[in-house]
Amino acid sequence: MLCFAVGCPDWLALPLPQRMQQAGVLEFNNLVEYGKKQPSDFGKFMVDWGTKQDPRAFVYDLMTKEQQDNLKKNLPPAELNKIRNGMNIADRHGLLGDLHQRARTFSTDTHGMM
Repeated sequence: MLCFAVGCPDWLALPLPQRMQQAGVLEFNNLVEYGKKQPSDFGKFMVDWGTKQDPRAFVYDLMTKEQQDNLKKNLPPAELNKIRNGMNIADRHGLLGDLHQRARTFSTDTHGMM
């Protein structure tokens, strides 16, 4: 769980670490398969992965409509792009639920950011 405070958004208590970690492992395996990384690079890759990804990308499909709307209207474009990229990675590996419908909504509501 990422949030222990009272009033913490429910989506922070959901299976975020597993989804984000699984995506990192799958991305690393792809890089090894294509000769872009060596298996010995795994530890460093995962440390970098954790700092370069936005955790919200891996739980967007678990957020309520209100949480999704707040996210889209309150973040600067750079953060929205980071979330979009993470959602694309998670989707590529089949880690998100009803992503396709929600991603289209995210895309149109953020002025073409997705």
